[in-house]
Amino acid sequence: MTIAVVGAGAAGLMAAIQAARAGAGGTVIALDGARTPGAKILVSGGGRCNVTHHAVDETAFAGSTIGVWMILMALLGGSGTLAGPIVGAVVFQITKELFWTYLLGWQRVALGLLIVAVAVFFPSGIVGFVRERFAEKRPGAAEEGQ
Repeated sequence: MTIAVVGAGAAGLMAAIQAARAGAGGTVIALDGARTPGAKILVSGGGRCNVTHHAVDETAFAGSTIGVWMILMALLGGSGTLAGPIVGAVVFQITKELFWTYLLGWQRVALGLLIVAVAVFFPSGIVGFVRERFAEKRPGAAEEGQ
């Protein structure tokens, strides 16, 4: 019997180890999209692997990184609307995870280039760009003041 664990991050590797230790009488494999199993462990916690979560308090979230990321999410999606920061957060998190998985070591550079590209090509954010783009196709958009 073969046991397949999907995801070779910290939790997936622990599940694979425990399955192998339990002696299920077969092969245990861990499948992951990253090139190296456990690659995300190296960048978890901002470069500091979270070994335990039993003593998390507000100081674990102190620092400028999280605040800067929140501002970038709002700018990415577009400020001034409720949908902008939500869209920005979704796009930011997806691209951040993809960059951290496939561009390990260059993920912050890629994220910075994404932010520069959005600032240059979409100065009003993604939601603002979509509104401007589709406003000209909607009948009566000119009378609404867009």
